[in-house]
Amino acid sequence: MTAFDLTGWTRVAVTGADAVKFLQNFCTNDLLKAKCSCEAFFTSEKARVLGHGWLLKDQDGSVQFVGTPDQGPGLIAHLSKYALMEDVEFADESGDPLWFESRTDGWPEGDPLEGGTFYLCDPSEDAWRLSEEARIAAKLPRIGTDLTEANLCMEADRPWAICYTKGCYLGQEPVARVRALGRVNKLLRGLTIPHGSPPAEQGAIVTCDGEAIGVVTSAAGNVALGMLKRKWAEPGTAVQIDGIDATVF
Repeated sequence: MTAFDLTGWTRVAVTGADAVKFLQNFCTNDLLKAKCSCEAFFTSEKARVLGHGWLLKDQDGSVQFVGTPDQGPGLIAHLSKYALMEDVEFADESGDPLWFESRTDGWPEGDPLEGGTFYLCDPSEDAWRLSEEARIAAKLPRIGTDLTEANLCMEADRPWAICYTKGCYLGQEPVARVRALGRVNKLLRGLTIPHGSPPAEQGAIVTCDGEAIGVVTSAAGNVALGMLKRKWAEPGTAVQIDGIDATVF
């Protein structure tokens, strides 16, 4: 089993009788139909990215939002502007302990550990780097780094986080318009660099045959994320990062 300490990640509690219904009007996925959870974006009226993560429904009608770090204050400020008559409250719980675990095949199933259980973890720089490598290898964007308000949510290329049949929500019209046109002009992609090569740096220019086609948004080890022009976003495309060979995935 691999466990990651996600205590620094964003965690926002949304409570009140209207919590689910309210969030349904501002996220890109169909929270009403989700059995337990769903991945979603929060966008501006122009479908620009304001937040991204997972909405976890509880039996009492409350919802927990979990996402990459530093989203809490901005997301709460955004949603609070629209919470006028609804019974809904927001609390930034980003400092509370939060763990993610990944079990390999064959790992024995059992009951969850009781409260008060101690975890041993490695707080070193290597541990942080490995968690960043895992995030980047999964092409999981970090808000404010890989995706900003300059990006359309469709540029993240996470179609499972957008429901096109749920009805109206803030940003729905531009999302539907882009879908009708069939494309966006750039996409977030993973990039692999040969082992032994210098790691990519954030902000490095991605090129192909001497033409600038994108920029590295985050990197760790031999993997990176970059926003690339659509023409060169096909997995397997050979590119260069500051002159170093790389491959799109």
